[in-house]
Parts: sequence; C-alpha cells; structure tokens
Amino acid sequence: FERMMYCQDDCGQDYPNALISMKTYLTPECFNQLKDHYEANTGLYKNRTRSINADETDAGFRFEKVKQVDRATWYVTENYFLQEHVRGTPVRQTLMRYPLRIVKSNASTQLNAFQLQLDCFYEEPSRLTVPDKK
Repeated sequence: FERMMYCQDDCGQDYPNALISMKTYLTPECFNQLKDHYEANTGLYKNRTRSINADETDAGFRFEKVKQVDRATWYVTENYFLQEHVRGTPVRQTLMRYPLRIVKSNASTQLNAFQLQLDCFYEEPSRLTVPDKK
C-alpha cells in the first residue's frame, strides 16, 4: 500500500505506474476502482509529490490492527502521515486512517507468494486529529 501511494516525482506518472506494478497484489475490482478514481481526477495528481509514512506511534504489526472476518478476509487498519506538495509548495500534511480489506486469492504464487490481495477499503479512509506536540 505504501509503495503504491508514494509519488517521488509526479503523481500524474508515478501513481498509475505504481498501480500497474502492484496489480497482482490488488483484486481486479480494487485495481479498477483506483484506476477509475485516478482517471476521473487526473488533474489532482499532476505536478504533485506525496510521501507516506507509518504513524510512529502505531507502526509495525499488532494483532489489534487485524480482524479476521472469515477464512479468506481480513480487515487491517493502518495510520499514515501524508505529505503532499504541488510544484514544491506544501498543500497537505495530515494523518490518515486506512481501513484495508485483504483477501485470499488464487493469484499465481510466482507473482504473489502469499496469495493475498488488497480489496481496497472496508469503509472510507478518514482524517485523524494530530495531537499537538508541546
């Protein structure tokens, strides 16, 4: 997820390339949803860079961040700091919660060793309040 969301030079080019390179780790429905969102909002991606970093207070694996829904579905909640710039000017710095839906798939083990895919979100991602550091 981090690799797909990160845009070093220009999200207008980096993001669709990342989607394609991560396609085997996305369900077809999720791939199409993300691709359609990109295509409908292309202007928002151009000339934008994005860094995405795990929330230091919430980083790493913890059982409470994972809920097994059934034998082939898990909900994983991850918090990330997003920093975005347009032509070098900061436009967003926010803490986001991403409620990821992970599913077991029939993907080739040669392409996806664990046969797990991101099936986008089990609910809408949300902004979190960043506590003041005093």
